[in-house]
Amino acid sequence: MIAHFQKEKKSMMKKICVPVDFSDASLKALDYALALAAKLDARVDVVHVYHLSLAEAGRIPPELVEDRLVELKEEMKQKLEALRDRPGGERIDQTEPIYGIFIDAEISDYVRDAGCDLIVMGIRGQHSLLEKLVGSTTTMTMMHAPVPVLGVPEKAEWGEIRKIAYATEFRPTAKLAVAQLRQFAEAVGAQLYLVHVCKDRS
Repeated sequence: MIAHFQKEKKSMMKKICVPVDFSDASLKALDYALALAAKLDARVDVVHVYHLSLAEAGRIPPELVEDRLVELKEEMKQKLEALRDRPGGERIDQTEPIYGIFIDAEISDYVRDAGCDLIVMGIRGQHSLLEKLVGSTTTMTMMHAPVPVLGVPEKAEWGEIRKIAYATEFRPTAKLAVAQLRQFAEAVGAQLYLVHVCKDRS
């Protein structure tokens, strides 16, 4: 069974958050988000969650830890600012290094405080089956973020989004997902299809 929602031309997504760790996957997601922002006439906030590794913290005298954190924040800020030189970088609004241990929680807090409408993250497979599909940090962010999360595969290239398919079993949680997808589809001018696979055709 397939349900189809006709596209509408309007955008309600004006601010996109892109968390980066400077890996190829996260930078690919940034490039995708910048292209998407150009289509939506949106702005992009780029954030990086950092912390001292246990190994580094163990080598630093306790009285110097605070100084090292200040240095590290400045280093991360410079790396983030350099991302403005990428194609479409004029769409970047804020660049924010955030100190924290739980990356998904820090991202969710930032998105909530900054009023972002969408998170775009890179997909880099690891570990479990789900993590192999979307990456552990992305998985946790999808589960806890207050806004929709768009996962971008490392090899994905930007292209016009014309059709979106959502596979559903009509569970109660699908209502929110469909509402969010409709908002996204309307923003990019795409058609949304709901797909349900029937096990018994009789």
